[in-house]
Amino acid sequence: MLMGLIVVAIDVLCLINFSQPSQFAVRRHYPNNVPVFKELDIHAVLSLQEVSSANTSGIRKLGLSIANLVREIIQKLGFINALNVQFYDDYPDQLMPIGIADNVSGSPNEAMPIAVTIPLTKSSQNHSILNNAQHSQTHAQMDIFYPVLAVKRGTGFFWQSHLKVSSPFGLFTRQFTLIDTHAHAKPLRVLADFSGLLNNELSAVFEKSIDAGIQALLRQGQGSDFLKLREYSAGDAIRQIDWKASSRINKLMSKTFDDDNDQDVVFLLDCGEQMRHQDTTDLEEAMTASQGRHTQSDNLTGRADNTKHHIHYFDRVLNAVLLLAYVANKQGDAVGLMTFAGQDVYLPVKKGGSLIRHFLNATADLSPTLETSDYLVASQTLLKRLKKRSLVIVISNTRTEASFELTQAMHLLARRHQVVFANLTEEAVQVRLAGELPPQNFDDALLYHSLQAHADTRQRLHENLSQTTGTLCLQTTARQLPLKLIQTYLSLKRGG
Repeated sequence: MLMGLIVVAIDVLCLINFSQPSQFAVRRHYPNNVPVFKELDIHAVLSLQEVSSANTSGIRKLGLSIANLVREIIQKLGFINALNVQFYDDYPDQLMPIGIADNVSGSPNEAMPIAVTIPLTKSSQNHSILNNAQHSQTHAQMDIFYPVLAVKRGTGFFWQSHLKVSSPFGLFTRQFTLIDTHAHAKPLRVLADFSGLLNNELSAVFEKSIDAGIQALLRQGQGSDFLKLREYSAGDAIRQIDWKASSRINKLMSKTFDDDNDQDVVFLLDCGEQMRHQDTTDLEEAMTASQGRHTQSDNLTGRADNTKHHIHYFDRVLNAVLLLAYVANKQGDAVGLMTFAGQDVYLPVKKGGSLIRHFLNATADLSPTLETSDYLVASQTLLKRLKKRSLVIVISNTRTEASFELTQAMHLLARRHQVVFANLTEEAVQVRLAGELPPQNFDDALLYHSLQAHADTRQRLHENLSQTTGTLCLQTTARQLPLKLIQTYLSLKRGG
């Protein structure tokens, strides 16, 4: 009985000695910008410090002194050489821990908490980790790596981490919270994975659009950049004739020039409630563009085959905007962006090598809201900002009750600009309407005819917009949007 009480007392005293929150510090290391669906390791440095009791007083000072004495005695006897700690990190919503494989079974464990064993060996270094612990000495330091996947665009912050410290004999535990005082100054931003998008199934489109398509779009007109010489034909301007070349070969030769047909491309992007629809896609498919990284033990896993991730229409639309901005920039066009319905972002038109980086940074925190889209106000605002005739690409998912307001907005825009209206539709609707099987029961028939009526209403809206305003209307799913926009843009570019 007495021996048991002694063991309990020793366990409590040692826990007191090693579980003071002021003895621990955490510092995380991670990149500033990460592409969505990118794997990375979060590096947390956990430091255990031996705090001097010189500035403590009373019972606490006495307790720490006794605990230190007991700990020193037991350490010399070899009973205590390490401290068992469970570490739980409060990571931002933009990240999802992947899990670490069990060394025995190979199956993934829960990512949190992470069990850490801190060796209790005094460091020869005599410096402080915490700025306010000037009388402290580093006692031990552990590097903790845990793998995560960036699953959501936006800006996130690390702040708290939680520790559960076990007593040497495992009889007691103590929990407390640590705050990384440097974390608030270093956000982690998850951006759209533009490099991954360039390598996906649209790569063939880009090869045609950029490598071959650009040459096809260079019309031989009256611009300022010399292209080539050709034989004179009726209708050529006198200034086109190259008299020197003509005299050398005794035949009239005309100069042809690249057409100076650069234009501004401006996206008017809806961020309202209708953009919150979701498509389900395999997370594994989305992760194929990411470059897998190994943790310290090279035992990283967590890619379950049946894992699903929900991607908003808005994320797919944003990808399409980035892709078309890239193509248009390669064509020499300036590109701008304006959003509406809860997210008010305006990027004036610009071109050049920094365009995509500019778009990525400006759209990192964009997300669909619960607000109703006001097309008329958005078009009026955009008209005030655009001084030059532009190609305006409106992207939305319309409601039937907003048809009148949308028509007014397209009328306003079409007076001064060339307008393309990309109207999203759900894949499930298209699949159901295109299905070969007829409705199986009464409820199925009601659903089918409701969906067909909805599709017919949208079709009539598109026909009305095309006939009365000249707007080019595209009805497409979010998944098909990148290809549709690029094809439409190149077609309009060729047409001049």
